[in-house]
Amino acid sequence: MFVTNIFNFYKILFFFIKNFGVFIKKIFFIKFEKMKINLLFIMFFLFYFNVFGQNKNKKQISALRISEKIIIDGDLSELSWDKTNSAKDFKTNSPTMNENANQKTEVKILYDDNAIYFAAILYDTEPDKILKELSKRDSYNNTDLFTITLNPYNDGQNIFNFKVTASNVQLDIKSSANSNDVNWNAVWESEVKITNFGWTVEIKIPYSAIRFPAKEEQIWGVNFWRTIRRIREVSSWNFVDRAFSDGSQAGEITNLKNIKAPFRLELYPYLSANYLKKNEADAFSYSGGLDLKYGISESFTLDMTLIPDFGQTASDNKVLNLTPYETHYSENRQFFTEGTELFNKLGLFYSRRIGEKSSYIENNYHEDEIVENPKETKLLNSTKISGRTKNNLGIGIFNATTENTYSTLKDTLTGKERDTLAEPLTNYNVIVLDKSFGKNSYLNFTNTNVFKHETENIKNVFGTGFKFLDKKNIYGINGKIAFSSENDTIKSTENKSGLFTDLNVGKHYGNLYYIYNIKILDDNYTHNAMGFLSRNNQIYNSFYIRYNIFEPTKYFLNFSIDFNFRNESLYKPRRFTKTGISISSNIKFHNHLTMNFDINTEPREMSDYFEARENGVVFKKPARHWMSSWFSSDYRKAFALDGYWGILNSNFRNSFWFGLTPIFRINDKFSFRHSFAFDNDKGERGYVTSDDNIIFGKRNVTAIVNTFNTTFVFNNKSFVSVKLRYYWKEVIHEKFYILNENGYLDDHLHSENEDMNVNIYNFDLSYSWNFAAGSFITLVWKQEIFNDINDKNKDIIYNFKNTILDESQSNFFSIKISYYLNYNSIKKLKF
Repeated sequence: MFVTNIFNFYKILFFFIKNFGVFIKKIFFIKFEKMKINLLFIMFFLFYFNVFGQNKNKKQISALRISEKIIIDGDLSELSWDKTNSAKDFKTNSPTMNENANQKTEVKILYDDNAIYFAAILYDTEPDKILKELSKRDSYNNTDLFTITLNPYNDGQNIFNFKVTASNVQLDIKSSANSNDVNWNAVWESEVKITNFGWTVEIKIPYSAIRFPAKEEQIWGVNFWRTIRRIREVSSWNFVDRAFSDGSQAGEITNLKNIKAPFRLELYPYLSANYLKKNEADAFSYSGGLDLKYGISESFTLDMTLIPDFGQTASDNKVLNLTPYETHYSENRQFFTEGTELFNKLGLFYSRRIGEKSSYIENNYHEDEIVENPKETKLLNSTKISGRTKNNLGIGIFNATTENTYSTLKDTLTGKERDTLAEPLTNYNVIVLDKSFGKNSYLNFTNTNVFKHETENIKNVFGTGFKFLDKKNIYGINGKIAFSSENDTIKSTENKSGLFTDLNVGKHYGNLYYIYNIKILDDNYTHNAMGFLSRNNQIYNSFYIRYNIFEPTKYFLNFSIDFNFRNESLYKPRRFTKTGISISSNIKFHNHLTMNFDINTEPREMSDYFEARENGVVFKKPARHWMSSWFSSDYRKAFALDGYWGILNSNFRNSFWFGLTPIFRINDKFSFRHSFAFDNDKGERGYVTSDDNIIFGKRNVTAIVNTFNTTFVFNNKSFVSVKLRYYWKEVIHEKFYILNENGYLDDHLHSENEDMNVNIYNFDLSYSWNFAAGSFITLVWKQEIFNDINDKNKDIIYNFKNTILDESQSNFFSIKISYYLNYNSIKKLKF
């Protein structure tokens, strides 16, 4: 069956590629004699292409105000549940659309002065087949699922998602117009009960967990979702067409009267103890701190962390980076992952900048030996204020401060050591205004500011972003414009400023959609003081078109095919850099095997102005072509397999890469995952070093990454997880070149050994116990080894043995206890 599906996939794919011209003709009702298409003509014509409007029918359900106390036990025995009406008649969203759901579902809503309550009766004619695998909080595996999406402002853009699995694992996500904050955590109650007719869910969401407008009578946007895992069916109460935005297709809760946001004060005090053993040295430390959430009003919240401890964050997946661009690492610190979606709506906020390692010493003190250079700067405090007014104006204010950080240097002539300021006291600020319109449109203003006190260096970025769609939320325009400036008052340097624009116009939703994008970054623009930008000084044009088949056919459940054309050049001087064309296809078969295939070409010689690491110096690269594919099997099985592969060819370079991830589900509590990745790049030409000349090398690069993940979940409150990652990358140079002024390479006798053999080993073990609402005990053991053994042509077994056995290890042990205190709960206690 697996081989048959692969054969069918390629058969369908190449049919579309072969008949792509006919496909375009049928879509646009135009006869093109040749495939030489005028891009502007297509854009003009497609804007007037006839499409079907989305379903605007909104179901409504009335909530019932109660005085009876509701006990959250999944039993639904309170009389109030019998007195209210039900949301029912769910319609399928996947794999089919707008058909009656396979099983019946009913949802009821109650509310009082403190909370809103939901009861779901999920009927199942085969209750013994309900899947209920356990998982960590905020994740779910092979299990049935019930979801509530709440939109108190009824704007289709600011949504709270509350999810409960059949094993009563909670997930909560806060969604906005263009992002999902999966790290957002609220304190709410749920309980599940498996019955002889299916399963029931009872949920209590305190008003303190959400934000809503101050109105006497309110109408909230809402939808209810059900996933029946064994048949992979997803259904919703208010029908949602996958061709359009989910947020604009929700139903409504009515009869919410005279509810008020409570006084919100939540405290999360913590105590932690840490032990570090590194290079035969020991260090023990302990600390205490506080996270605080304070409700300034019914809609605005102050979040603050005082004396934070981020020692328990997961290890980064570090790599050896041979490119001229910075490596992007994910944020793992909870304070910076939770509730920051408003601050990064324009992509100007990269929270890893706050407390990151200073590179000033390494870049400016080459004549001295670096004895100690701290891995990070210490964060003193951080504060967020965010919320949304009743007129749908979002306001966000962020501030963080890091203290002076010093490095220890040794004079190589005298041997004397001294402490030198590596990073001064620094203040980070973000201010955001975000106005929502309709169900998917918005206008955003964002300012980021970084001020270094010792140097009085100030870096500012002012940005505005927008998205405007028509009444049917189909056609529209979105983009952003940003202005950056830098001023150093001590050095009295001239103010350096730059401009960035990014514009998308086209059809954003539907079975067929298409977007034209133009992006311009001048040579002075940067937002890297507080954001992440790989490169500036570029003009980027692209046209993207996609056709989706959402409904199942004889051969597949759903299918899509994409075409993308892109052209890039420098902003200054205005010179061509590269052109690219790609065709991509994605298909899901009836047995839920999903496959993707990509064909890419950059058919012209490219001009790379970044690889040489000097402004204005070009490196000429030949045309290149590559293809890749990935697949993912059915996760309902006890054994599942994901994989990918790719090949690249150019005049002097051949690359091959592949990866496999087998996934074993031992039982409903224990799962294991192993990821293996291999990458071999032969003949790559790249930058090596520079003195009087710029030296390039012809190199063979091999990288292998093994990652083992296992999780044992004791119950929905407690789990232990282990991650082991071993990364090996070897760089062997065959010959060297001088980069000439014309951008081409000439042979050169470079005598230095530039080969590299890097090994990185990480081991992360963590145990977490949610011993009370919002309260956790967490134990962590992290081990790290970094080694460049400088032995080439050795296999991975040799490298692993020498890394693990011969290198000094860094071991970090930590225990942290955090407790949730709610002012309203404390006030009710009788002492």
